Amino acid sequence: MKTEDLIQKLSIDLVPTKPMQSPLRMTAIFSSIGLVLIGASFFMMSSRIDLKEQLSNPKFFFEIGISFLLALAALALSTFLSRPGQQDKTKKLEKLCVGFLALVLLYDGFKVAQLSQSQLHLGMNLSGIECFASVLGYSIMLGAAVMFWLRKGASTNPRLSGLVIGTACVAMGNVSITFFCGIDNGMHIFLWHFILPMLAALILGVTASRFLLKW
Repeated sequence: MKTEDLIQKLSIDLVPTKPMQSPLRMTAIFSSIGLVLIGASFFMMSSRIDLKEQLSNPKFFFEIGISFLLALAALALSTFLSRPGQQDKTKKLEKLCVGFLALVLLYDGFKVAQLSQSQLHLGMNLSGIECFASVLGYSIMLGAAVMFWLRKGASTNPRLSGLVIGTACVAMGNVSITFFCGIDNGMHIFLWHFILPMLAALILGVTASRFLLKW
């Protein structure tokens, strides 16, 4: 028997000593925290020079929109994972998360495929580490808040919860950095805004979940 299945059986009849808020309400709280952190970032970082022009650009809103929907789906999944007996809903949310993640990757991959060799090298320039640090730093702050709340729950699969929280936080961080980084190079966005922060956040999420969300 898998560990998560055993935990599921052991916890099915458990009642928390202090009832947690509903998953949807917790999702709204986490999303609000993420938006507050984005707002706070404007006091610490300079917005991109062309932000006013971008606010009237449908492409700009599409890009932040798909990342935000991925973050929202992953945050919702993380809250349902903290409650035993939600298998049907978690399976649906897992499919939704995979769908939005695939959409983000396909869109970013399409932008990368349109670049010339010189543009690809330009996008891989190490100056992008500043964006990487910004996205990861944002993700760590949001992830800490999410795990602080979810450690009160009873996740049947802490490792999966850590992966999902990491995904959600980087997706929201990707939304945040779009307001500050004016580089439109597809490789820069794919590498420094998403893939590298995602790998780092997944490692941190899985590691932290072993201690904070363990049974």
